[in-house]
Amino acid sequence: MSPSPFVFITSKPTLFPSIIFSILFLLASSLHLFRIIQTRRRVYKLLFIFSFLRTVLFIIRIAWSKNQDSFELAISSGIFTAGAFFIIILAIYILLEDWILTLSNAIQITDSNSNSQRRSKLTNYEHYTLKTAECLLPAFSALFVVGSIKEFNTDMSDELDTSIEKGDTIIKFSMISFLISVSLYMLLVTYFAIKYSNIPIHKQLKVLVLYIVGALLLIELVYGTFMIFSPPTDKINKYSWVFYLFESLPEVLILAILGGVILGEWFFEEENIELVDSIKTVSIGSIGNGNASV
Repeated sequence: MSPSPFVFITSKPTLFPSIIFSILFLLASSLHLFRIIQTRRRVYKLLFIFSFLRTVLFIIRIAWSKNQDSFELAISSGIFTAGAFFIIILAIYILLEDWILTLSNAIQITDSNSNSQRRSKLTNYEHYTLKTAECLLPAFSALFVVGSIKEFNTDMSDELDTSIEKGDTIIKFSMISFLISVSLYMLLVTYFAIKYSNIPIHKQLKVLVLYIVGALLLIELVYGTFMIFSPPTDKINKYSWVFYLFESLPEVLILAILGGVILGEWFFEEENIELVDSIKTVSIGSIGNGNASV
């Protein structure tokens, strides 16, 4: 059994696209580093880490394109591809949380001992749904890494087919889990927009932004899932360069949108300025003086 086309194409070194995307992700990491210095928002910290790791990934692919027989570079490329993917999904979940903190119907503010305290109106079910999804994302990436390593394992020739088959199964499970996570994100955006906002959902520009970043990830994941379940053929391998676009272009667009090139600080604006400032560093679930919570 040969390796699945997804693993082969994901890691297949192509020099020119690798150079282009290494530059784009380097620019994105610089942009998000600037945003971290400027605002300290959690979403920018995650996106900076992701864009930096993607820069390293494409530098590895540049090196691999000059030495395509290198097993070490193949494994490194697979690890960086799979291991960092959960970060960008986690980032859009954090963005969802930050948006919830700007919805007046989702937060109640009480005064106690001259201190302002903000308490969440989210139900326990809503809160734990968000947190459970976020906690599972690193596990999905870890499984993806394990599956990638198994598919490249060639130490024992008589056990090669078994190792590849196990790795392929693990990767399929991981990719489907990511697809479900992003689909759940889209459903949660719709749910919270309808329940906690007084504005019709089709008039909420912030919801549109959340939909756009989710849709971009869905494009990447749907195509990746298709590649996983497709049998390896010479025709698929011939057009492996196409995967570079579906794999990396949506990520670059998300980094540009959330980095402020298109999005800007208007996404976080709300009439209660103190509440907006508080979402820069706190997370949903914490509560206390000067902290926002959902």
